[in-house]
Amino acid sequence: MWEQVKAPVVVPLLRLSVAACLAMSVMLFVEEVYLTTVPVAVHLFGRRPVHRYRCDPLVVDDPELSDTGATFPMVLVQILMYSEREVYKLSIGAACGLSWPRL
Repeated sequence: MWEQVKAPVVVPLLRLSVAACLAMSVMLFVEEVYLTTVPVAVHLFGRRPVHRYRCDPLVVDDPELSDTGATFPMVLVQILMYSEREVYKLSIGAACGLSWPRL
């Protein structure tokens, strides 16, 4: 009975498994190549998001908002904590030390 089941059922399933493993190996290889080349290209071409996305001050006519007549948009900094009593002082201190805008 094993000889009758092995050829028509087990062998095609094993071949399908090998093909699936090969396809996943190729996908992993392509992903590794992509994840390697993108940071190298970013480093070589010197593309930095800070240089691409600079926040220009908004011109405001209200003298109470700013001494120079220009102000930056408000930024909300959220500190997510859950059962982290050891780091709450460091996190809040780091958030208070932020300077906006970062020039």
